[in-house]
Amino acid sequence: MHGTAVRAPQAGAGLSYRQILRSSTVMGSASLLNMAIGLVRTKLFALWLGPSGVGLMGVLGTTADLARSVASLGLNQSGVRQIAESAAEQDAARMARTVAALRATAYVLGAAGGLALALASPWVSQLTFGTTERWQQVAVLGAVIFFRLVADGYGALVHGMRRIADMARADLMAVFFGSVIAVGLVAALHEDGVAPALLAIAAVSTLTSWWASRRAGLPRQAVPRAELGVEVRALLRMGLAMMGGSLLTLGAAWGVRMVLVRHAGLAEAGLYQSAWTLSGLGVGVILQAMGADFYPRLVSVARDDGQINQLVNEQTQVSLLLAGVGVMATMTLAPVAVPMLYSRAFGGTEEVLRWLCLGMTLRVLTWPMGYILVAKGASRCFVTTEAVWAGAHVGLAALLVGAFGLTGAGMAFFGAYAVQAVLLVMQVRRASGMRWSRANFRTARVVLPTVGGTFLALQLLPHDAG
Repeated sequence: MHGTAVRAPQAGAGLSYRQILRSSTVMGSASLLNMAIGLVRTKLFALWLGPSGVGLMGVLGTTADLARSVASLGLNQSGVRQIAESAAEQDAARMARTVAALRATAYVLGAAGGLALALASPWVSQLTFGTTERWQQVAVLGAVIFFRLVADGYGALVHGMRRIADMARADLMAVFFGSVIAVGLVAALHEDGVAPALLAIAAVSTLTSWWASRRAGLPRQAVPRAELGVEVRALLRMGLAMMGGSLLTLGAAWGVRMVLVRHAGLAEAGLYQSAWTLSGLGVGVILQAMGADFYPRLVSVARDDGQINQLVNEQTQVSLLLAGVGVMATMTLAPVAVPMLYSRAFGGTEEVLRWLCLGMTLRVLTWPMGYILVAKGASRCFVTTEAVWAGAHVGLAALLVGAFGLTGAGMAFFGAYAVQAVLLVMQVRRASGMRWSRANFRTARVVLPTVGGTFLALQLLPHDAG
């Protein structure tokens, strides 16, 4: 079984490619609109807040992400998996139990996590900023955690059912209405409005996720307390195993920003945040579509190594082709895009942005393989690869930021994915016998040297950054 090679293309391969492109198109269209709204929002934030204010928003946002990951206990990931399995098996009774358990647990964990963060806000402020003066802003994040966990609970229901169009609509409405409120708060309060803006975005996301779950028509029926308890324990047991990976990822992101804040201050963290946001423009659509449709599809065939490997190869090929274009465009247009989308105060981020783009290219290549471990429930292997990545990311940042400044953070991101890729290849070969198809090797031989050549040309050749 573990020696399973990639199957020859089957009759359903064309259908699978169409499904990948369809989900990428639906999520991509919504993501492009979200991106346009987000760019307008970011531009206004940059003008009103400057690098230090954008840095504050990035640090608070990352802190909220990390706290959310801890408080959720992996509920979102395990919920998607359970719903997807129930849908694949057409097990209505199991799905009803999962729906009830997921909704109840999301509210309980959201309330508990939000309260814990609010009570710990002075300590978190000291740890994050080196002072307790920002404890009130951290305390507001407690409410952010509550709303985001409730939104995750509703979103997992829609995600597991692979209702891609409803997910896209909910995301678009959340970004639009959340941005309108957030922009108003920052315009009126400036830096004091950063934490309330994050709260507004989270609250709106809860409403749109609830709306999407209602449209999904999921079963609502009374579940005996004993059965509900069994389902909750199953969700949490699986979620805890899966939480390790996301916690390590977010912990690393928080750690790198702390390195920047301690070494260079909030302004440098703001420059990194701007570069990070731009680096994701070329691949964000791909990763979002991958999580929305590819993961539930993989879960439904988790017991068939041949089908898993075929799906991963198809997803990798499409993602690599799309990502190559996006990454090269981002690197090339960076000198124009940074001042246009932010302001001239954010100049000097082009080099770190190029390194982040290289890392994003590796991210697109490794994510489909990583989903194999998650779909198969190989939590120990998955957490190991994430721990290696997180350790390499923060460790390299601590070494390179001191030597290369802001650019060192981008080098660390690329280096961490290079290290993880080697380990991940070995892990997935043991898990499912995964090998790249010939089509993927041919695609990689064109895309990767082209991306690398673009990077080297922009690094080494003189060019006008003005």
